[in-house]
Amino acid sequence: MTLLRFLLMGAAFIAVASPLGAQRIDRIGSLTTHENEIMVPLVGFGIVYGLEGTGDRNLGGFGTGASPSAQAIANLLRRFDMAVPPEMLRPRNVAAVIVEAQVSPYLKPGGRFDLHVSSIQDATSLRGGRLLMMPFVTNPGEPPIGIGSGGILVTDDPASRMVGRGGTSGRIPSGGLLEAPLPGTEWSATPGLNLNRPDVITAMRIAESINGSLGEGVAVVEDPGTVRLNPPAEYADNLNGLFAGIDTLNVTAETQPRIIINRHDGSIATVGNVTLGAATVSHNGITVSIGGTQGGGPAPQGVVTAPIGVSVHDIAAGLHAAGARPRELAAIFDLLRQAGALAAAVEIQ
Repeated sequence: MTLLRFLLMGAAFIAVASPLGAQRIDRIGSLTTHENEIMVPLVGFGIVYGLEGTGDRNLGGFGTGASPSAQAIANLLRRFDMAVPPEMLRPRNVAAVIVEAQVSPYLKPGGRFDLHVSSIQDATSLRGGRLLMMPFVTNPGEPPIGIGSGGILVTDDPASRMVGRGGTSGRIPSGGLLEAPLPGTEWSATPGLNLNRPDVITAMRIAESINGSLGEGVAVVEDPGTVRLNPPAEYADNLNGLFAGIDTLNVTAETQPRIIINRHDGSIATVGNVTLGAATVSHNGITVSIGGTQGGGPAPQGVVTAPIGVSVHDIAAGLHAAGARPRELAAIFDLLRQAGALAAAVEIQ
């Protein structure tokens, strides 16, 4: 890593410790979720096969027991009337995985959904693998309500030193198939709108927009995350029609300041006017000092310095130049948030 001193030259900066959010015009349907439309989580255990020597390595041995992947393969072979002791299995082309999904409560049997697959042992990569058909449940012990299978899409980890390696998680678009009905959902007498990002100002504006269209008292702010509805008489038996009309209404929404960091390549996006106040934080050999004393000469190795009021993107550029990896970048910005120098949420995707 080269020596780095990250100093912004020019006019003096004005300290901004509490960045302001932005405003935008949006549809209510884009800002909220209907109270009974909570996504249903599904989970399952599976085996990924077809890997090129990048599968699970810790597969046990004679007298040491067997790993979950070896045990799962042995159980599968028994279904085909093949009895093989799991401790005898040492396949390097398979990996044990946890498979997760979020399903709409309105999805019907025969509908498909996306899957997220993650290794649970020491596989080095799931690239090129396929998920063997496996069952889904809503909770452990519940009967299966769907199945999943298919080829895995893997994003390479830039931190990996080996081409084609890295990527112990991935997606299978439309890899899940619902086979049984999901738990039913029912409207309450006073249904609600749940804000995707709770904010009392946005909630009040949503209520004002609804009342302006349908009449005073139809919408009431219950808390920063919920707008409660008292349906007019003409919509008592047509709540779907009520929500269809409400969802198209426009409202001025407050956008909370936040930083979004891509954990794969370290790219950063900001929402709102996000700048940094005074703080000094260190992580894994890299120090960020904002607003500290800045003498002449080169800064110590791995130190990024800047004036108060510096932008998130300028600090990110300095961290990239200092050799910070994506996970170190995320940790440093989270430390700045905890220190009070960053009045924005930090999201890692």
